Parts: sequence; C-alpha cells; structure tokens
Amino acid sequence: MARVVLSFVPVIKDSLRLSWSIRTMSVHRVLAESILREQRRPLSAREIVESARASGRLRDGFGGQSPARSMDARLSESIRNAGSEGTFVRHSPGRFFLRELLADPDLPAAFRRTYSPAQRAKQKEPRLVMAARSFLEIDGLIPPREVLALVDTDNMQFRDPTEALPPDVLAVWAFVIVTGGGRLLTFRKSSKRGTRRKALGFSAPVTRDDPTLFDRDSLGIVERGLRTIRVSLGPTSFTVEGHGTAVAKLDGFIVSRTGGRPILLAIIRFETGDHTAPFSRRHGITDLRLEDTANVSNGMHLLDPQAEEVFRALTGAGLADFDSLETFGSPKS
Repeated sequence: MARVVLSFVPVIKDSLRLSWSIRTMSVHRVLAESILREQRRPLSAREIVESARASGRLRDGFGGQSPARSMDARLSESIRNAGSEGTFVRHSPGRFFLRELLADPDLPAAFRRTYSPAQRAKQKEPRLVMAARSFLEIDGLIPPREVLALVDTDNMQFRDPTEALPPDVLAVWAFVIVTGGGRLLTFRKSSKRGTRRKALGFSAPVTRDDPTLFDRDSLGIVERGLRTIRVSLGPTSFTVEGHGTAVAKLDGFIVSRTGGRPILLAIIRFETGDHTAPFSRRHGITDLRLEDTANVSNGMHLLDPQAEEVFRALTGAGLADFDSLETFGSPKS
C-alpha cells in the first residue's frame, strides 16, 4: 500500500507545479490587461510593471527578482498559446497591446498594428552582400554574367543585416519591373505625406531564404523579385509557372545611390504574358498602368529617383524596348 501512495508523489508534485504556473500566469495576465486598458497604448513589460508599481497594485515578491522579465515571458507565452483568439497581441518587438483595442477607431493607427514572429524572423534573416569594389565606379548597367561569376567566391556572402558593412561591400537587392505588350508598368505609392512620384518597380533585399532549386545559380535573386511582386500585386495578378526560363529575366545590375548608402540593385524584368491583366492594389499602391516607353521617357521628371536611375540604365544599355526579354550582354538576334 505504501508503495502505491509513494508512486503518486511525483504526480502530486507535478499537479501542484502546474497549478502554481497557471495561477501565476493568470495574475500576470490580469495585471497586464488592467494596465493596458487604462493606458490605451502599447507598452513594454517593464512599463507595465512600473505602472502597476506606481498605482500600488504590485505585490511584494511579484515576479521574483526580475518582475519585468517574468511579465514578458508570461505575456509571450499567452500570445503563443492563444494565437489569434488571445487577449494580447505583440505590437512591436518587446511591446504588447490588447486585441480588443485594435478595432478602436479613436486610437492612432500606429497603436493598432501588430507584429508577428514571421516578421521578426525575416528581419533577422541573413542578407546577400557582395564585395563590389570593381563595380563602384560604374554608372551604367553591369552585365549579369560579370556579377554572377562571383557567386561561388568569397565576394558574395550572406551576412547578418545588423552587421556594419565596409564601404566596398554592398547589400544586394532585387528590383523587378513588370512589362506587357511592349509596355512598362508604372504606379504610385501613397503615404501619410500624400501620393509619391511615379515608380517603376518593386524592390526587396535578397536573403538566405530566397534561393530555390531553380535559382541557385543567382543565389535567389530572381526568386526574390518574383516573391516581391506577388506580395505587392497579389497572387492572382500573374501566372509565374516556368518563371525560370521564359517569364522572368535578369537584365543586369546597377550600383544604386539614391537611398543614402549604395546598394547593388539587380534589375529583373517580368513579362506578364497578359497585356490586359487586372492588377491588384495592395500596400498603398495606386494609379497602376502599362505605359509606352516613349511616355515614360518624356515624363522622366515624374519618376522617383530610383525609377529614373533604373530607366536611364536600361535606356543606356539599349534595353528600354520591352517587346522582347533579351537581356543585357546576350547575343542579339
């Protein structure tokens, strides 16, 4: 009989430990919910604890020696376990808010955004960089073969995006333009300051997650371009099957100097194959239209700096005729 009783001791201990954990989590949640509802703005775990202490609601010994760290852990665990049905949301790295307040129109829009683990992982994803000393003085389009010849060398690497880069090492970005029927897609991006100047392409940094079986020779540069337009224009705008051969082409590279620190911009041309395809509107993108090259050239003053930089490079290389997918440096028929 004694043996049977003793066999239940670990179970009792585990049950007590679980009960204590649930009770502790509940205390943290109730306290955080109360503070966030009163403050009506996203707060860090430390700010929640300090506000609770200032209002006299923080008991002695709450959270052990690190109450802020304990609060952060409990709220993070609550968000992870409850998912989209939970009381709390992560507003930004290290800051929390109440889900119920996301729909409150009286709060600033900046308070009502959320931040997901996928975004956090993407920010930390190593990005493609290149030692580009030999290209820094080139103003025009650089043939793809001259850059891609360095893929298997130490000149091209994936590095932590927070790492400071030497002046001659440039981050590699994909810049994809969309063409159809010999015309070029132009658009505008709206912002709080109003509608911006006309843009020609969609850009994003190339990361370690981008290379696929079909795009390893270019370290995922073309694939990054295609992913970017799918996100920007919607998955129904284009058919991307077979993009490794006839749909998307890498026209070349330029050293872009319009955004402060120079970057190596890979210019990718994507032919829709449907000249009247309806384009989706996402992320504040407006005024989408397919324009003749002559119209774009005559309205150069309407382009944003990077769009003008790219268009001049393509024109200088004889690639502003979008009737074909011939790339810079390829034999002319």
